Amino acid sequence: MEASGGNEGRRSLERPPLSNGEAYAHDIDFPPGGGASEPWWSFNSTAEQVLPQIETARAAAAGLTPEQIGSSGRVVIEAKAMPNFLAASHYPGDLFGAAGLIPVGSRTSTGIRRQRKAADQENQPAKTYLLSADADSLARLEDIYRSGGDLDDSIREDALKFTGFALEGPDQVLKMGEGAVPAIVDSHFAFEAVLHPQLIENGEVDPLAGERVRADFVSYIEGLGGIVNIDFAHLEADMWYLPVLLPRDPAVLRRAAAFSQLRVLRPTPQFRDLRPSGEGLPDINVIVAKTPLTTRRIAIFDGGINVDALGLSGWVTEHDLTNRPRLQTHHEHGATVTSAALFGSLDDQGKAPHTAIDHYRIWPMPSGVESDIELPWVLDRIEEIVARGEHKIVVITLAPALNAEDSDPHLWTASLDRLALEHDVLFVVAAGNVGDLEPDLNRILVPADLINGLSVGSCSEKDGLAKRDGYSCVGPGRPGAMTAPTGVQFGGNLDATPFAALFPDGTVGACEGTSYAAPVVARACAELDVVPKHVVHPDLLGGWRCRSPSNKEEPDEAPR
Repeated sequence: MEASGGNEGRRSLERPPLSNGEAYAHDIDFPPGGGASEPWWSFNSTAEQVLPQIETARAAAAGLTPEQIGSSGRVVIEAKAMPNFLAASHYPGDLFGAAGLIPVGSRTSTGIRRQRKAADQENQPAKTYLLSADADSLARLEDIYRSGGDLDDSIREDALKFTGFALEGPDQVLKMGEGAVPAIVDSHFAFEAVLHPQLIENGEVDPLAGERVRADFVSYIEGLGGIVNIDFAHLEADMWYLPVLLPRDPAVLRRAAAFSQLRVLRPTPQFRDLRPSGEGLPDINVIVAKTPLTTRRIAIFDGGINVDALGLSGWVTEHDLTNRPRLQTHHEHGATVTSAALFGSLDDQGKAPHTAIDHYRIWPMPSGVESDIELPWVLDRIEEIVARGEHKIVVITLAPALNAEDSDPHLWTASLDRLALEHDVLFVVAAGNVGDLEPDLNRILVPADLINGLSVGSCSEKDGLAKRDGYSCVGPGRPGAMTAPTGVQFGGNLDATPFAALFPDGTVGACEGTSYAAPVVARACAELDVVPKHVVHPDLLGGWRCRSPSNKEEPDEAPR
């Protein structure tokens, strides 16, 4: 038999011929697999564990006031499944149907994975179901576990998948973060509330029930001395997102979080802090091409830019969406971010712009909007502009200062994911600049946890191996998009190689931040968009490279 490879000095590899291959032309009886399928533990041991929990949940539900339960007459319980049953094929629909429980969502959790022939594994990924229940369905759930296993096989198997049941209450709903004091408005704490979707048994949405629950919640909060700002209420993914002002009393906060259909109550996030800029960078030329290479434009929502003063009237159009005077810090941020989208870092000599910019000034917010606690106003403006269908690429650099969570997507994240899908838009989002904080506080900021877009971190070097800047936020993202940020791009580092950008006074200065990495990626995507002659879908534009384009463009010439 010949050895593969004939070069001297190379190790030969003997490859025997295929034996009995003709057997595959006929049916083959394979031996049965070894070992019993899960679950192999007893029903009684499971019931012994969960029955006291169900009894406690029923007692807690019975102790709620009519105002806390509302007109729906239902509560929400948490049902924690074992890590062994994380796959979609393990969905316990037969148990839910038998008990009359309506799934309204789920959260990631951890638990002990049981193994038949090895040691159990702790802290394994698991799932906790959120189930809408009334008094009758809670009683039926208890009866199932009291049956001693005398059930249909499918219901019995589903019942064996759970380790815990609990009424969702203030301890799960009220999320105060790391102890930071909420913003204060009119002597009240500013919060945002999220209400559970109202579904019927087949999983369809009941809009009228949702309206009733929202009205119940408003009445309940007003009874506690609070205020719900209906003007900025958002319905997203069948859940109501509501700005709420609550008395500055911890006891009142817990009572507010006891509303039975409340999913999350957390302090209202404010805008992200802006990183300081560095010194001026002399002897850098700004090269402006004669005309944009495409009629399509990049949209940026930021702090404004004085187009005429910078000689960019042929490339940038400012749309002033607010009636308040410019703030110097945010005006500077708006100018430098726009510069990054036009030129990249200006110390790369000879790089000319190729795609024009629509800059929407959204900061400071107009009179009548309470500072940045009403971030839904900004989100409304983004949705309004994107819905016009005039932009394929949108850059988000000013956004909430709120870390992404594993459980539920934030209003900004859910909204941008929906807009990207509905309007074929690529959102390029700065990942955030708190990567040097403690673990969990250094995680990407919303809406960088979006799925239908690009989240961009910052790296220090322009060439060679990409290395995350210490200030750049880290992942993971949420389930469905765990790899986050999507990638990194040069965003500058004042202590190493700063990002060179155009300042409002026309000078070039030193900057750092993911706010510059993101528009550079948007610029690269726009460059990809102008190369083909046919229309490019945003999904293709999302296939960007971590580095800016390697070609050096000559002034007044198209990219090569």
